[in-house]
Amino acid sequence: MNAGGSCVSDFAGQEAISHLRWLYMSVEKGGPTGPDNKKNSLEKSEPQGGKIRGTIKHWNAEKGFGFLRLSDGREVFCHVSELCEHIRPPRGQAPVLDSPVNVKKVNQRDRGLAAEEVECGACAAPEQWELQPSGPEVFGVREMRPVCVNKPNVSSYSSTIPREEVERANEPFKLAKRKETLWNWSNIEDEFFREFGEPQGIRVEDENKIVLSYSHGEKIVSADSAMNSKHWEVAPSGQWKEEGESIKAEFIFPDISGAKVWRTVASLYINPSLYKEFELLLESAQQEVLAKVKEKILPPADIAEKRFNDFLSEDYRKKEIRKLRDDIHSLQAPGESFISSSTHKAQLYEPLSPDERRGDFYYEGSVTTHSLTVGARKKEQPHWSGDYRGGKSFVVPYSEYTGAPKETAEQLRDKLIAEKRQQLKSEFDHAKKMNPPSPDARLYTLDPEEWSKQYEDRWDEMQKTIEDQWKIEDAQLLGETKQSYEQYENVAKDLLAAREEVEQAERLARVSRVPLEYNARPDWGNVGSDTVEKMQEQITALHAYAVKLNELIPNAVRTREQEFQTEKAVREEEERQKKAKEKSEIEQFGASGKLLDIAKSLAAEAEQKLGLDRAQALFQDTSNAPYGRARRQADIEEALGKDMQVEVQSFYNFSRARDVDAILYAVTRILGGADVSVETSQPDKSSPESPKSEPATPEVKIEELPRLTSPDKKGWWLHELPNGSRHSDKLNKIDKIAYDAGERINIRCPSCPDNPLVGYVQK
Repeated sequence: MNAGGSCVSDFAGQEAISHLRWLYMSVEKGGPTGPDNKKNSLEKSEPQGGKIRGTIKHWNAEKGFGFLRLSDGREVFCHVSELCEHIRPPRGQAPVLDSPVNVKKVNQRDRGLAAEEVECGACAAPEQWELQPSGPEVFGVREMRPVCVNKPNVSSYSSTIPREEVERANEPFKLAKRKETLWNWSNIEDEFFREFGEPQGIRVEDENKIVLSYSHGEKIVSADSAMNSKHWEVAPSGQWKEEGESIKAEFIFPDISGAKVWRTVASLYINPSLYKEFELLLESAQQEVLAKVKEKILPPADIAEKRFNDFLSEDYRKKEIRKLRDDIHSLQAPGESFISSSTHKAQLYEPLSPDERRGDFYYEGSVTTHSLTVGARKKEQPHWSGDYRGGKSFVVPYSEYTGAPKETAEQLRDKLIAEKRQQLKSEFDHAKKMNPPSPDARLYTLDPEEWSKQYEDRWDEMQKTIEDQWKIEDAQLLGETKQSYEQYENVAKDLLAAREEVEQAERLARVSRVPLEYNARPDWGNVGSDTVEKMQEQITALHAYAVKLNELIPNAVRTREQEFQTEKAVREEEERQKKAKEKSEIEQFGASGKLLDIAKSLAAEAEQKLGLDRAQALFQDTSNAPYGRARRQADIEEALGKDMQVEVQSFYNFSRARDVDAILYAVTRILGGADVSVETSQPDKSSPESPKSEPATPEVKIEELPRLTSPDKKGWWLHELPNGSRHSDKLNKIDKIAYDAGERINIRCPSCPDNPLVGYVQK
């Protein structure tokens, strides 16, 4: 420790000198890690035929590393983890300097040579093994185990002592362990007394507890075990008793005072029988026991009845039978049947061939499970939880991990019903099995075959009775299930009828253009998901809503017709007043004579410049022109070199565009040879774009309405007037929905006078 302490205290200067020398030798050409000697250093780093000797030269206790000087003069780096446990110092301390070490490996690293697996002299010495006793003593003998005497913490598995020698040395220990097993065993046999001999003393602590004294300890055995060993003589005391479903007799040990044991000599359960201990009883006791046993013997039919009732009343069997009956009932229930599947990860098993001696093979894989669902109801509206509601699922037995069953749902249903019935039959057959009583003439007079026949006949009779009772119960339960299913189907049909009634009322409202309140329709319901009670409530609400609509539609139609007639009268009065006003204005305008003068001047100028034919073509009627009024006006102004707006100015309260149209109309008539007067020079004000007034379309009966051309995708319809012109309009949203549904839509033309009926459209 002094050397180590001095190393730590004087390490500052030595470390600096050592590092400088090591770096200098590494950089210089001739250094141990220089370019010239790098190859030689690597060759020297591999020990030839053993370990390299060296000593610990420098050490940094704080950082846990230092340098070793090898026997060939090289200095190598060494970390504290490479030191063996004998010379490895505690944390923060340094090993003893100049202590000899053996280096197994020297490897080249980035910064130089480094030592690995550094051992002290004790580690390098060969291992010395000896057999030494270990463990607790067993009857004065201890186990012999190999121990390395010169190196601690070496496993005995590395021992060089032959296994046969170790086994020979432990032969006494094996015998002692066998002796210990016999001693600790609760039962005693002849081998126990051959090994330990007769006990030095015997005492009884309790009637059924015997203590055997030996030199090395005491052995406690039960009186029942002592009787079974047959090492001591036993004799009946003459007392017996009935305990539960058996008869027990008392036996004593003449050689062991106070020890006694009660043993079963006869069984009273179902088929009473006698045990071998019965033969040890006294004659009088045997007669009494026989008389008691004969009282308990029942006829085969009574035994069958008792076992059958016990079978049906047992909790486990009762649950199994109830489950099988419920499954059969569920498989017969009405409703939808379908096969579904689900895939999940599982650990799969694959047995290997006998040639492969690695055991069985397990691996992670996917397992597809198929199931049959019966008695389900299909939902009217899809849901994230599935398309079906209710029912019961059964796993389809399938031998493969993947794939689907080949049977249909109905075939699987019939197959599962047959399997469940066979399982139910197997339950009875298993419980029915019973061996006939032993042919003991002291107890039974019937031979085994006759006994079995009477037993089975009674069992079959009771089984048939209970099966007939179950058939009646199952038929009644299945009838109730079918009745409930039919009730649900009938209510579902009533709900669909109520919906149809509401749809007809709403369709009539749309055709009649009666506005419906938003979100006024009751709950539509969901067949397959809703209960019978809820659907009945929905039927009542839908019926009441349909009745309300049927009462509302005629009233709304009458009210709308009255409003229409009122609005029509107002429009006719406004139109009459408008025409009277226009007529007055036209008379005042025509009386001034300016329009006629301008028209005649333009007609004469056009005929002079362009000629009559070209002038007529230029001033042709707008209704027959291939282009519009604005284009014609521009052509006239270009041909005559006049600005029509400047020529016309403003007459009275007419707009300039209407003045221009009136002048152009008058010029067209003058060039055509017509006698245009002041009263007839002005076109109809109701349609300035067309000088010819459209005749009103007469109102026709609904049954005589013509069928119009089918509307386009956006709902635009078209009808043709008698004069060849066409009017069009777009169906509103309600009419478009009704048209798409295939209904007939009567069309009123808003562009014609009085908004008459002009036809109908229908898909």
